[in-house]
Amino acid sequence: AFLYVLIRVLIWLAQMPTRYRGWQGQRQEKREQSLLEQGWTALLEGRYTHAEKTLTRLSGQSSDKRRQVLAMLSAARAAHEVGEFKRQDELLAQAQAAAASQSADVDLNTAVAAAAADLWLEQGRAEEALGALQVDHVQPMRHLHTMRLMLRVYQQTQNHAKVLELARALRRKDAISQAEANNLIESAAASMIRAAQTQKPATPDHKQDNKQKDKKDSPPTAAPPWEVCWKELKQEERVLPEVALAGAQVFQAAGNYKEATKVLEAAIT
Repeated sequence: AFLYVLIRVLIWLAQMPTRYRGWQGQRQEKREQSLLEQGWTALLEGRYTHAEKTLTRLSGQSSDKRRQVLAMLSAARAAHEVGEFKRQDELLAQAQAAAASQSADVDLNTAVAAAAADLWLEQGRAEEALGALQVDHVQPMRHLHTMRLMLRVYQQTQNHAKVLELARALRRKDAISQAEANNLIESAAASMIRAAQTQKPATPDHKQDNKQKDKKDSPPTAAPPWEVCWKELKQEERVLPEVALAGAQVFQAAGNYKEATKVLEAAIT
């Protein structure tokens, strides 16, 4: 019995360092969780300066990469709310670097890209937002939120073709209402038609013998860009008011009054 008790005591003493590290880890975990809760609570309450300090302290103390990144992103939001944009960019850069080291964690990288893009879009920095969403390990077209962010990017950069494409895609996924989709499509398509009106038709790549000057042997004339744009629109998109007006105007400018009339009549009907 004495030998058994002695062995148990020796085993207990040998396991003390492991138990101490476990206890210390649990204590650190509780401390970090408490700081994270304090920071998020202050952020939601609008005490942005206090939130940034708390969350920045947490990001420096935590050994968990995910918790570090979450703290940095939340601190960046707090800095953004008080107009400290330089500090915001520093925190976002730190979060991006930390997330990039965890390349296998796609969700974490997507969260960083979405948070950074959202903050930059609020400042009208669409190019930087686009760069954040197009980094490696992020697939913005797989998530509805990042698709909406991409839509905002293309709206700010006036990339009407992409706005049209994303509006259709979001509507197919029931991510936006039909009315919102129509507004986006109407504005983008009308702008595309008007912009294409001033463009020259693409020159066909055709080698022709210098001796052949007969018109019958000449290559077919390419359709003007606005006509190509018009044909790519769906029937229900062509009758949207702004789209119909833009279409009628380009047909009228081309001297095709009959088609311009048809476009307007279809829209009115």
